[in-house]
Amino acid sequence: NNNPFTRHYNIAPTVQVPIIYPGDDGLDVSLARWGLVPFWWKQPKLPRFTFNARVEEAASKPMWREAVKRSRCLIPAIGWYEWKPLEVVDPVTGEIKTAKQPYFLHLAGKPAFAFAGLMSRYRSGEEIMLTASIITRAAEGPAADVHTRMPLILPKDAEDAWLDREQ
Repeated sequence: NNNPFTRHYNIAPTVQVPIIYPGDDGLDVSLARWGLVPFWWKQPKLPRFTFNARVEEAASKPMWREAVKRSRCLIPAIGWYEWKPLEVVDPVTGEIKTAKQPYFLHLAGKPAFAFAGLMSRYRSGEEIMLTASIITRAAEGPAADVHTRMPLILPKDAEDAWLDREQ
């Protein structure tokens, strides 16, 4: 196993995630904050809810537009979690409550793959922070039984095109 990254079973927004992106001499691999902070961000408080970008809106929304044009990345994964609300009975009170059941979703026969991602180099004072977001799409197949959205998983032969700034 030559995986340089620590395996995590539940990655939450703002945690460091591995990304693969075009560098000066081929592809670079690094860790980035999951939650895109655009390079132009000036507010002291970092933006919230920027861990996913809807494929239908990413090219037109100001938050994502420049990253779609100039800063695409791959986010390697073996799967992802979605939480489905369920009704459960409280054993003490008998009250019906809502709980969330985690489901691990993955691709049968594919031990690893890449999500389409967007990245940014955000400068905070003297520090440059890599940040990233996962492109999402409408869920299909078994994933649609758990959630309405899912990550955009790139076929292996589409990864180079996704990273190509000319496309």
